[in-house]
Amino acid sequence: PGEPWDVAAEIAAAVREKFLLRNKETSCRTLYERFGQDKEVQLAECRKLVCSGVSDLLEFLQSDECRAIIERGDDPEKKENQEQR
Repeated sequence: PGEPWDVAAEIAAAVREKFLLRNKETSCRTLYERFGQDKEVQLAECRKLVCSGVSDLLEFLQSDECRAIIERGDDPEKKENQEQR
């Protein structure tokens, strides 16, 4: 509470980008259309996307890239240097 959301926003953006690279889309409506008209198939494919997204998130949270984002967020001087680049 009361803390800036910069670190969380940067992590979310990185995870979203990974999802987008894999699936070429982030819109549920567009993804559903891609899965065809059968509602059972749509739900099954949606579950697969959610599972792979959660797996990617967990993997990312353990990555060096995520650690670097967190460290920059914890150290205002590092963050300032990164923004100047």
